[in-house]
Amino acid sequence: MKTYGRIIPLAFCVLFGAPIQAGAGKAIGVPRATPSAIFAAESAVVTITAPVAVEPNSPPLSINLMRVNERGKPNKALGQLYDDGSHGDASRGDNTFTGQFSFNESNPVGIRLVVTVAHRGTLLRTHSPIFTLDVRRRSANVERQPTMQDQRHAARNYETQRSEIGINAARRAIAACLDRRRTAKDNET
Repeated sequence: MKTYGRIIPLAFCVLFGAPIQAGAGKAIGVPRATPSAIFAAESAVVTITAPVAVEPNSPPLSINLMRVNERGKPNKALGQLYDDGSHGDASRGDNTFTGQFSFNESNPVGIRLVVTVAHRGTLLRTHSPIFTLDVRRRSANVERQPTMQDQRHAARNYETQRSEIGINAARRAIAACLDRRRTAKDNET
């Protein structure tokens, strides 16, 4: 009877195209990429972190970073994330899983990514929200690029504003802030 309880909903979802709640109750927080953007045609190492709710009776078997196609389906495994103090992980056992991945994209587009978790006793992997690693074209005018100090300031402001006004509004506010700083620097010269 227990087996039918898992197979029947899965069969219904497959046959009728209903969304599947993979690993319901086993949450993955919003992953973060550091840096959040890379330059086209340049190799870059990006650190991906994802908070994962770990249940004592159902520890994760594997946590992977996947590239996602335009329809939102994972189509390429990029590697594993760890919570053991290695691979860029800051603290062992804090349920924030980390991995370092190399990228070298030829075109300035966004790379859509998702973190997936396999749990013992579940058929399907749990998926994080889809997030994007921006790939930008390097500006020919080096002076117009934000300085590291501007980027750190924007990152601190973004974290504060994200919790207060939401993720999309925070992104717009930070972009406007960087544009104002860039305009001010252009006017100084």
